Amino acid sequence: MTPQAEICNTDENNNITVLNLYTLIVAGDNTGTWEDLDNSGATGNFDALDFIGIIPGAYRFRYTTGAAQAPCPNQSYTITVNVSDCSCPSVATTAPAPMCNDNAVLNLNTITITSEPGRWYLISTPSGSNPATLNGFTFNATNRDPGTYEVEFRLEPAPPAGCPTSSTQTILVSLLSATFKPMLKFVIQMRMQ
Repeated sequence: MTPQAEICNTDENNNITVLNLYTLIVAGDNTGTWEDLDNSGATGNFDALDFIGIIPGAYRFRYTTGAAQAPCPNQSYTITVNVSDCSCPSVATTAPAPMCNDNAVLNLNTITITSEPGRWYLISTPSGSNPATLNGFTFNATNRDPGTYEVEFRLEPAPPAGCPTSSTQTILVSLLSATFKPMLKFVIQMRMQ
């Protein structure tokens, strides 16, 4: 199952507003049923769901398989449809995975969904005297203070009035404990022998 999809809420500039949720099923049973968990307001059937005029935001949909054989139960999967006001430029980014500070370098382009021009900023750091650095699109917390960092992608140049200007993501950097490092080294040495 593809975990998320992007769709527009306006058909200006030939933007796509209709989504077939069944195309998000990448393997397995496609005879199941869909449910709009957040009552998005999208109209039509789940094979042609129209998001025109829907308020921008993230909406959850649940798919439940329909072909399980006893004693196995049908499985449910939740996906997110991100609805954007496509008359505005996109500021879409996605959350990064947590990191350990022994090798904590993240190319922020890998979490940038939008293709619009912009720049990343480090807007919040945890307490400590050795915070992570941000150079262009490279976030580096290697041997730096562990904790919660916030980075923000800002459109540059700024979009028209009334459009979102930025997207913020949280990066969790954990301290790789001193007791874990020797164990990790031991496991790597054991596998190499």
